Amino acid sequence: MAFRQDPRFPGPSVAEMERRCRRVWEAMEQAGLDGLLVYGDSGAQGANCANVLYLAGYQDPLFAYVLVAKGREPALFISNELYLPHARAMARVDQVDWLSWNPADRLAAAVEEHGLAEGRIGLVGSRGIQRSSLPHEHVRTLMERLPRVRWQDATELLQKLRRVKSPAELELLRQGARITDATVAALASHTRPGMTECQLAGLVHRAAWEHGGEPRLTFLGSTSMDDPDLVFPRQQPSLRQLERGDVVLTELSASYGGYPGQIHRPVAVGGAPTADYRALFELAVETFQAVVESLRPGGTDEDVRRAARQVLAGRGVWTMDALVHGWGLSLEPPRLDVPELAIIRRPQEPIVFEPGMVLVVQPHLLSADRRRGLQVGSVVAVTETGPQVLQQYPMEFVCAG
Repeated sequence: MAFRQDPRFPGPSVAEMERRCRRVWEAMEQAGLDGLLVYGDSGAQGANCANVLYLAGYQDPLFAYVLVAKGREPALFISNELYLPHARAMARVDQVDWLSWNPADRLAAAVEEHGLAEGRIGLVGSRGIQRSSLPHEHVRTLMERLPRVRWQDATELLQKLRRVKSPAELELLRQGARITDATVAALASHTRPGMTECQLAGLVHRAAWEHGGEPRLTFLGSTSMDDPDLVFPRQQPSLRQLERGDVVLTELSASYGGYPGQIHRPVAVGGAPTADYRALFELAVETFQAVVESLRPGGTDEDVRRAARQVLAGRGVWTMDALVHGWGLSLEPPRLDVPELAIIRRPQEPIVFEPGMVLVVQPHLLSADRRRGLQVGSVVAVTETGPQVLQQYPMEFVCAG
């Protein structure tokens, strides 16, 4: 194998890329596949490119494909010829080409060049909160151009491989967590009445870039604590100006080499939180700590629910966001709730926790009347000796301005 690494771009080492490639070949062998055709795009704040990043070390502004044949290094095909100099520097693979103005035709030719024109090829789409398919036009043309290929869905193959992180991946996640912590520190230091939510987002992005990372997720929104009209951060910040007595709700991620942290901390503007918000925060922190303690090797999804119920039962609160979700290059399964408290119902996935799994624990609590809400959360790794919280920023109600 001929993987490479440019020190200007943080990310996995050559040894780590070789490990991944061997694991993918083994999984293909077990699934009876001769090749994989892996799609990624810039959706979900870049998380839809997770599989391309995992296999080739590159994230495309538009979309890209990776072709993997058993016994051969992955080949990367990017969206735009203009991006080739950057892609050839950033990518960990030697074969980097662009897709031409007829992407499916170029992919069909690549399949033939790799000796797969009569093989069994797995198609890999995105898998985050929801499954995302490959572009219909591309798939249709591939099937027309390559009638002897046997195609099958292999999206879950890569999803399962990525679920347990290597020591090298965990170190990249620690760096992403460190940079994400810096974004909250920037809010704590610089948030003032009169600033807009957009200006707060500017603080977050500046902190991520200045610490050698990249902004991934900037959900934040503000509301009055006395007369609230928001229980979850906005997915896009607004021009609303902060006032004393506001709370800023946050969900922030910044990445290092593609590997992000994630943190949720409320920010009180111009003073301390009100008694109602303080009580909600303290209950959320108690829930967080109980759930984290349940994330041990051999533990299950029901252990998580039991831990949360012991804190929340009879407390008159509701929740909207997932209590726990998987984490890595993108949001991953599982997504776990306490169903009887959840306003939004989502499928519950059984899971047994293993060392190397990484999750976000993020209790999101609403008052009984559903007018007040906040969330606390951090990235947590399951290790041989128990859970390890990767975010180092204190679990506090931030007071700023």
